[in-house]
Amino acid sequence: MTRFLATLTLFNMTQKKTVDVTVGQQRLVLKTDEDPALVHRVADLVNKRLSDILPPSQPISHQVLLLLAMNLAQDLLRQKEEGYRLKSEVKSRSQAILTQLEREFPV
Repeated sequence: MTRFLATLTLFNMTQKKTVDVTVGQQRLVLKTDEDPALVHRVADLVNKRLSDILPPSQPISHQVLLLLAMNLAQDLLRQKEEGYRLKSEVKSRSQAILTQLEREFPV
């Protein structure tokens, strides 16, 4: 997974794109090899979630940022758990179908 880098980057062989975004009233110039549209979607999501926590005119404290991080991490963990559950369900159903096919059409 690629992480977004702030303005300073180490020299490497990959060509990084510069993407300007505003997150929490702070302009960021990011260097990344990700699609700029994805970077903007990430910034939009963070801004949306930030606005759910506090009004836009209120200054952003470290506590607010920690709460935002906790909320996003909780969402990520829930999505992962749902993904694992669905994967397990697909595997179980696929095995049941395979078993039935083997009974219907023995080799």
